[in-house]
Amino acid sequence: MSDALQLSSLIQLPQPVLTVYLDTNPALSSNCRPTPGYMAWFKKESKPLLTNDGIHDQIRRVEGFLEEHRSEQRGLALFAGPNTWKEVPLQVEPVNQLHWGKPQLWQLFCIADQFAPSCIVALDRSGAHLFLYQYGNLSELETKGLEIDDSQWKQLEYARMASPGGRIPHGALRDNYEQRMDEQYLHFCAEVAGAITAFCKARSAKHIYLLGSDRLTKPVEGKLPHDLRDHVTRISHGTKEDGPVALKKFVEEQLAAHRTERKRQLVKDLLNSKKDTVLGPDHTLLQLQRGRLATLVLSQGFNPMLYQCTGCGLTMASSAWNCGHSQDLRPEITLHEVLPELLLKHACNLELVDGQADQSFAQAGAIGGWLRNSPDKTAAAGTAQANA
Repeated sequence: MSDALQLSSLIQLPQPVLTVYLDTNPALSSNCRPTPGYMAWFKKESKPLLTNDGIHDQIRRVEGFLEEHRSEQRGLALFAGPNTWKEVPLQVEPVNQLHWGKPQLWQLFCIADQFAPSCIVALDRSGAHLFLYQYGNLSELETKGLEIDDSQWKQLEYARMASPGGRIPHGALRDNYEQRMDEQYLHFCAEVAGAITAFCKARSAKHIYLLGSDRLTKPVEGKLPHDLRDHVTRISHGTKEDGPVALKKFVEEQLAAHRTERKRQLVKDLLNSKKDTVLGPDHTLLQLQRGRLATLVLSQGFNPMLYQCTGCGLTMASSAWNCGHSQDLRPEITLHEVLPELLLKHACNLELVDGQADQSFAQAGAIGGWLRNSPDKTAAAGTAQANA
């Protein structure tokens, strides 16, 4: 199940539900004890909630599950309700969290953004090697060899070779040989592009990195569908002599640098854009809830308490906002609690920024985005570094 489908199904769980995030990394010394550290944390944090009859049974269910199933994953998310039980194993460590009420999905959104699957394609004269890169792991999925048998073409050419003292054949026959070579190579590029397209569709991957010389990567990029070309980054690199360890290290370095640059460029484009954008908490949230926001850009640490109108249900960041339906605005929920549902409901993309990009963005309100029918700046930012 893709991240989008899983998040969509979780947000629809009947409420109330007990949300539990646990750092179950077996490599931690605290998790190697007879009573794992995450189990001790859950018992301690859930004890004050046992007086609530509705949550009592769910706490006992989770406790029993943790006692019977020792997790081998680095993290675990559980969603337990009267008629609900969902387990989501995580390949990264979450922050321990316990909540009763609406399902809490913000950590899953952050993980999906930070560890989105990427398609890595290493191209050299021997062919193409397709890799999946996710959660810090590089896994080879497919190899397509470039094998062109031109022996028959050469025989045709040499059969017309001139007598001693003559010149090497040229003209139509030679042009035909080169045309056949071009056709075979373009056919190979189309096959590689087809494999990349199938990969991105199956894994919901939007980031594609083509490693190799321009002579090899440009034709493959040109054979991709238009909606994927905007998400391609070409990186000049000779991979033929690299082993798996060296290739993995190179990929990690390049992807980290590219991610930082892409986020920085994303914020720069947003702040410098003169139209089709919105900045600041109230204006951005208003456009999001009206279904007009295509991409939300958010500083990862920005999580203010929001006010909800009792009349129309509109959620805003300022208590002074007048929606025209009611003057009774109550601070009931945080931004991180409400965002997953709003993003899924209105099919809005999420881009989280931090680090250097966050510094300049914080002064502009730490939240903004592009309106629908505006140019896809997120894709443009994705190709800013390597394709310049």
